Amino acid sequence: PVAWGVPVRQSLSTGRNWKKGKYVERTLEGHTDWIWTLQFKDSMMVTGSDDRTIRVWDLERGKTALTYRGHKEGVRCLQFDRSKSLLLSGSQDKQILMWKLPSDDIMQSISSSSSSNNNRRNSRLNINNANNNGTPSDYPELTSPTSALLG
Repeated sequence: PVAWGVPVRQSLSTGRNWKKGKYVERTLEGHTDWIWTLQFKDSMMVTGSDDRTIRVWDLERGKTALTYRGHKEGVRCLQFDRSKSLLLSGSQDKQILMWKLPSDDIMQSISSSSSSNNNRRNSRLNINNANNNGTPSDYPELTSPTSALLG
């Protein structure tokens, strides 16, 4: 079961603050194409874009703190793990990349390859360690990539 109470309360609080003018407006420059996804961590915001990059923003300074490059197509989803020390990114390139914060190294990649008819029954899931410092069993939350991205 999904615990909807917290996200609903946060959404209502955000809406109330927006209506009362309790927000800061800031233009952040860096991505060169559409932004499709974002996540927050403390005073940082992380965005994924069609420019194939992920940017970690320092919101206090209004600047890019780190840029992740590794996807071959646009980034469509981002998710922190529970400890917020890992970031998962999903892309139209059919890969999920796992990044160790705050480094810019790819720790693992999970790729999906499917037959030409895109039949889900013919899909394969491949988990690779990018830097050989862990195995898939080291990251039990990645045994189901879908649940990892959905939280």
